[in-house]
Amino acid sequence: MKVIHVKEATTLAEVLSEAVREPVIVERNGDTFEVHAVATGADPFAHYDAEAAIAALDRLAAQFHIVDAEQWKAEIRAARGQAGREFDQDALPS
Repeated sequence: MKVIHVKEATTLAEVLSEAVREPVIVERNGDTFEVHAVATGADPFAHYDAEAAIAALDRLAAQFHIVDAEQWKAEIRAARGQAGREFDQDALPS
């Protein structure tokens, strides 16, 4: 993969022109980004991995000490109430 080191003169147009030909790595101040073109009409779920997504959600839940979905929703409702924001209880996912 080609690496593009961003300088002040680097334009987005240049980066995108390169990404159309092949995926590129864009590096700026030590941060890196992968840029690639997506074909028009491409299936956005072509590379979706349900097991990996579930595993990621499980890791997130563990990080926030979430025992179950109902507890998490109750905590969200409580936090929203503390912020003084109005919300529709029926609009929350069940």
